[in-house]
Amino acid sequence: MFFPKNYNFGQMFQEMSGSILEISELFGNLAKEFKDIEWYSKKAEIIEKQVDSVVHNIVNQLNTAFITPFDREDLHKLVVDVDSIVDEIENVIHMLKLYNISNKPSFIDRFSIIFIDLSKSLQSLMIETFKNKRDMNLIDKNVVAIKMLERQADEVYLESISKIFSEEKDPIELIKWKDIIQQLEDIADLYKTVSNTVVNMLIKMW
Repeated sequence: MFFPKNYNFGQMFQEMSGSILEISELFGNLAKEFKDIEWYSKKAEIIEKQVDSVVHNIVNQLNTAFITPFDREDLHKLVVDVDSIVDEIENVIHMLKLYNISNKPSFIDRFSIIFIDLSKSLQSLMIETFKNKRDMNLIDKNVVAIKMLERQADEVYLESISKIFSEEKDPIELIKWKDIIQQLEDIADLYKTVSNTVVNMLIKMW
């Protein structure tokens, strides 16, 4: 009874990163088809609720675990950051439905491809972070990849903003697309935030 209960935080964070990949691929499929947005919105909501359940489980275990594999506050920040990615991708899909968007600009496809690549790198990073024997080269590779992809998203953001302000004449449509583009750029930033949180956690372990 005096031994700490063993909680598998790694498995739960891997499950969350898997959900990030799932919702980013959902957004990628929406970007390709750009129809039936109502269905995609409902599917995104299901994924978000699944993640909320995992978040609730992690927070409960953080509050009861005697010993955690990393600093308790860092793990709490990580779960909040990861959850935010799922929430914000879901929000973008809801925005496309709410704004009744029918014409798809090219930057939607470009962002969706970046998000899928970011999600794959993040998933690999999560898996390696919670291993007993970590491959630091692979961790570094994923951290660098996330930074590079986030920079690509910044470039797409700047090009997209410039394009809509030069081409869109309808002020209402301009406001809609500006909101969506800003949201997409913020999502890419969140991936980098999660990556930085993981790096800080690992630094404390050294």
